[in-house]
Amino acid sequence: MTEFLLCLAVWVPLLLAVYRLIQYSDLRHTTVQASRYAAFQRIFQPDDTRLSFTAITEAVRSRFFVRPDQQPGNPRGELRSSDAARIPHPGDHEPVPLWRDLQGRPLLAHPDQVRVTFERPALPGGPGALGSVARSAWGLAEPTLQVAQVEVPVRNLLAAGGPPLHLRASTAVMGDGWNASGSAGVRDAVQGHAAVRGAYHGMALVGPVVSLAVQLLEETAPVLPCLRVESVPADRLSGAPTSPGACR
Repeated sequence: MTEFLLCLAVWVPLLLAVYRLIQYSDLRHTTVQASRYAAFQRIFQPDDTRLSFTAITEAVRSRFFVRPDQQPGNPRGELRSSDAARIPHPGDHEPVPLWRDLQGRPLLAHPDQVRVTFERPALPGGPGALGSVARSAWGLAEPTLQVAQVEVPVRNLLAAGGPPLHLRASTAVMGDGWNASGSAGVRDAVQGHAAVRGAYHGMALVGPVVSLAVQLLEETAPVLPCLRVESVPADRLSGAPTSPGACR
């Protein structure tokens, strides 16, 4: 009995500490994913008039810091790319079960407290060399660098009544788009590059032979060449080919 009590004195605080670390680790991981989402959203559409800072901020808060079944008007939690992201009212907000303390209080009081900021710093070493490579290799404009930072204030469980802890994560993305109109425009831009065009035509010569060889061992053979510009869920496609061997 004495040994059991001595072990409990060590193991109970240790187990509680591990659970606290899991809570903070999950919030930290969510913060990192939110910063990546914000950075890629901004690099894909750098024009604030077409994709506003407010829209990205609301999307970050609702997609990462609101329970999926708490989305107003969307009880099944199926938040997709064309759906509007909305934040529930404070009285209607039910926090993620893991993000609670022992008294049931949320570690993050409300998703509105999540802060999202953007920076556009100068490229390291100057844009000259990178711009020359981008223009000569792919015909792109001067590449830009977008940095998104997400800050989440959470309850400090180690100091009752103390100031909150601030979890921060930053993601930097450099890129530039072709400003193409839809998938067809992106496909034309990719195929217009000499290296891609050569590889595509080369695959067109050997593709039927490879497909025939694979068909001897597998039920379905690959369609070669198949240039897939983007992957779109089936319920969002319009006029897409539906035959089993089609390149989609």
